Amino acid sequence: MDKGSRINNLCIRAPGFTLIEVMIAMAILLVGLLAFMSIQITAIKTNDANRRFLIAQDTASGEIESVKTLGYNGLTSANLQGSSYGYSTALTGLLSLYQFAGIDTTTNCSAPYFCVYKGIMVTRSASSSSIINYYYTIKLAYNPSYLEYPVLGNGIMTVYWMSATTLKSFSINFFVE
Repeated sequence: MDKGSRINNLCIRAPGFTLIEVMIAMAILLVGLLAFMSIQITAIKTNDANRRFLIAQDTASGEIESVKTLGYNGLTSANLQGSSYGYSTALTGLLSLYQFAGIDTTTNCSAPYFCVYKGIMVTRSASSSSIINYYYTIKLAYNPSYLEYPVLGNGIMTVYWMSATTLKSFSINFFVE
């Protein structure tokens, strides 16, 4: 065998990938997986935030329907503080669990409005073996003299809850005849 054919045999490449090609492919795959994981984490957080908001809406709707059963003449601060409704005239009258920092206790709380507060815990199952408790604070501002004829009262129900370290809220206006 001559020297030239030996050099040609050494230059023939064996089939397969080099270490550098494998490392580049792994890096590209890692970038793709990290992007996918980021999307998954965002989807999980968004799903949780939407779940909390939907539970808050459901809670507010139930409370509004309950309060409206008192009617125009029965919807008073004293009646709402009764045992069947459980409202308090001050936020500090609730358990500390419901006294979220940042709850507005001044807007729509002066005459002709009155404000009452209530803490509500909603329990939902997270899986077949675990449950999650969601804590909401309800602020009900009510103006019994919104319209004197016809007799119509105006209520503003605001629901507050914590999402991670951020106070979230929404308000619903309603009327009572």
